[in-house]
Amino acid sequence: NQDAIVICTRIGSGGESYVEWSGRLFEEAASFSVVDGMGGYKGGREAAQLCAKLLSKRHVPSNADEADKFLETLSNEVDAAGKAQGFPRMGAALATLTICGCEARFINVGDCRIYGISGNSMGQMTVDDRVDDDSPGIMQALGPTRKPDSHYYSQILQCGLRRFLICSDGVWGTLGNDALKQFSLMRLPLKEICSNVRERLFELNSSDNCSFVIVDVNIR
Repeated sequence: NQDAIVICTRIGSGGESYVEWSGRLFEEAASFSVVDGMGGYKGGREAAQLCAKLLSKRHVPSNADEADKFLETLSNEVDAAGKAQGFPRMGAALATLTICGCEARFINVGDCRIYGISGNSMGQMTVDDRVDDDSPGIMQALGPTRKPDSHYYSQILQCGLRRFLICSDGVWGTLGNDALKQFSLMRLPLKEICSNVRERLFELNSSDNCSFVIVDVNIR
């Protein structure tokens, strides 16, 4: 598996990694990411691991301009590492959610997605950088793209429970939106939902790397 996940400062990388975190936020933020190492080129796993390491120490900035600078710095570090290791096309796609107080910040490059679930509704909070709907190729990635054009969005969360799903294209491409919604609306402990999603991905024999993070946020 060339993917990596980040939950606050914890990183999961490699086959069947599992990471869990629960806590109360005061002034500090909490960030959650899925990083998909680019397939087809050497160094995808290394790119995902490097991005995860850097993301575990940083939060999504509070505006679009800062988000562009944030990703440019990250992309340059991946590019430099790839050249140093002999992987000139090393790269990764990512999607990151940061919760800061009552604000949710979303950022993505490539085709990792973040879905927002509220009540019985589910909506995509990110923008796919796909060449077209029938091609898995992406138009930009961290590493090969010197100055990524980040997709940045923020929203104020209302009081109550809000759920988010962050996933690589191996998950949403295999399950489809209807199944993702069905899993996301389950009123079960998150660990059980994760197990159900994992089992279904294995049943469908996904041909791509599959990584996902489910986040429940309770605003009081």
